[in-house]
Amino acid sequence: MTPEQKFARWVRVSIASFLLMFVYFIVADIWIPLTPDATVMRVVTPVSARVSGYVAAVHVHNNSQVKKGDLLFELDPTPFRNKVEAAEIALQQARLANEQLDAQIVAAQASLKTAELTARNDKVTFDRYQKLSTLQNVSRADLDKVRTTWQSSEQSVANLTASIHQLRIERGERDEKRNVTLQKYRNALDEAELNLGWTKIYAEADGHGQQRPA
Repeated sequence: MTPEQKFARWVRVSIASFLLMFVYFIVADIWIPLTPDATVMRVVTPVSARVSGYVAAVHVHNNSQVKKGDLLFELDPTPFRNKVEAAEIALQQARLANEQLDAQIVAAQASLKTAELTARNDKVTFDRYQKLSTLQNVSRADLDKVRTTWQSSEQSVANLTASIHQLRIERGERDEKRNVTLQKYRNALDEAELNLGWTKIYAEADGHGQQRPA
């Protein structure tokens, strides 16, 4: 074996040894926590909150017995409650906005019926004047006037129809579960309530509590 081959072999052995020691220390940190007094072989289950906040209360002490489901500690719930209330208000405002849109749609539909009736009457008047104009019983100016009135009525019908269509788009589905806007606010409320629930941290298994250094 040449010196170069010996050196390469030594490098590979050194790297392999380092990796083995690194893995050992990682596993040991989980299975064998070190204390000032002794080394104890046991499974360590790290416990942490799923949300960030200030710890408001700790219900376990070092080496105290803990059963699965016991409350370990709590975060200050105030900011999370505020977010829940804000999400509830936003959802309620969205519902009220839809109710206002419903009222606008009803009013616009009533106006549309009136406009359609007016347009039909104006069309009848225009048709009558047009027939009379062929007999030269009405002036050209009078015919143009009733034509303009009828066309204006038809335009009002078109405008109201477009307004109702736009209002219905803004309103969205009447089923809250299918309404995109309401579902967005509903999801925000669900998330806020979920985060509030996560301010209480419970034991996932039986064991003993231990506060590890930060």
